[in-house]
Amino acid sequence: MERIPEIRKLTNLLGHITQQAQWIKLIQAVMNQHRNVKNFNADMLHSVRSETGLSEEVFNSIYTGLYCMLAQLIRDHCRKPDENLEQFVMEDLSPLGLPEKYVQIFGSAFKTYVKSLHQSARDRVPRHPSLKLFRWRTEVAISTSSLNRLLRPSILIEFTLSDKRKQLLQMDLKMFHTLRFGVACMLKEMNDIEHDPQIQRDVKILPGVTAMY
Repeated sequence: MERIPEIRKLTNLLGHITQQAQWIKLIQAVMNQHRNVKNFNADMLHSVRSETGLSEEVFNSIYTGLYCMLAQLIRDHCRKPDENLEQFVMEDLSPLGLPEKYVQIFGSAFKTYVKSLHQSARDRVPRHPSLKLFRWRTEVAISTSSLNRLLRPSILIEFTLSDKRKQLLQMDLKMFHTLRFGVACMLKEMNDIEHDPQIQRDVKILPGVTAMY
């Protein structure tokens, strides 16, 4: 975490925070923005800066550092979900050289909002629509404009996605078997990767958070 430039800059500017109340207001603002990005706006941020009494340049640097620190803390906690929260925060932030009382305040706020912080992080992850419904049927073309008796089978597939869009595909048997073979190969490769010992080594991620970061 100490390698992140914004966090290093934060530690160098801690001398500007002379009161514990300033630190608490900054942490509350950062937590609120992480938990509810949609309703957090520039006016709220300006109000927090006025309450802390910091100059705009110093406030922006400290706030950015805190935001990056919280984001990294969430990532680290995803990899160690079973650890005691207070101990986890102390161990994660101790290399930064922050005052112990500041770390304790940060850890207390993190413990209070940890579930909503993880949930909001998951909600902000961009995702493609998922598959909600899959239907298919076979059709037979009896004739065409050039042939009176064709009797060529085809397959009609309909996908219904989570965003309520519908996609239709029509293909002949040869194309269907090609598609089926391609999907089978892809699933086999995914299974091979999932069971690769090198991939599995030291990977401990919370369910549902794998795609977060």
